[in-house]
Amino acid sequence: MKIQTTAQIEALSLDGEPQQLTDPEVISLEFSAIDTGGRFRDPMLAFTFTLPTEDRENLGAIRDHSLDLSLGDPNKEDNQVTFSCNCEVAETNNAFEINGRLSEDEISEDLVGFVMKRFQ
Repeated sequence: MKIQTTAQIEALSLDGEPQQLTDPEVISLEFSAIDTGGRFRDPMLAFTFTLPTEDRENLGAIRDHSLDLSLGDPNKEDNQVTFSCNCEVAETNNAFEINGRLSEDEISEDLVGFVMKRFQ
């Protein structure tokens, strides 16, 4: 099973530093797993989003960053999730592209529930 969706970034912190969001930023999420009929096996969640480079000059100097992220569902106020992970940052065309991947032991039930509720 593979599910692709987007969500709105409510708050984010990189390397312990809160980042200001001027406009609602959108994150692309891709969840994949083997559905065994009541339980997911080998789940994986990949995500990507971009941030403008302004006020973030030093962000691209280090490739690996720790990320704290709060996501919200723009269609359902009660569907929110917060998680932490490591991510890669690459500088592209006046923006930083942030990519991450969570595997089985890094994905919480709350995070899986958030993604699944995006389709209800």
